[in-house]
Amino acid sequence: MEIFDIQIMLKDGSLAPYQVQNERDSDIFKVFEQEKHVASFTASRDGSWNLNENPGNIDEDLEHRLVNQLNGLRY
Repeated sequence: MEIFDIQIMLKDGSLAPYQVQNERDSDIFKVFEQEKHVASFTASRDGSWNLNENPGNIDEDLEHRLVNQLNGLRY
């Protein structure tokens, strides 16, 4: 398992720490905030991301901010 620590700039300009976990050779990236699973994204072959789990009830703005950071983790 690969684990990445990322910082997300929120609407108010503050930074929030998140952790991304990904099994090697898997297209699923799980996002955690303070060890709580908040979202899972699937990487598509066309370069897009699909939100497939949202247990943290993240809003559309945070979803887009997370996707921008996930782009840097994609191989």
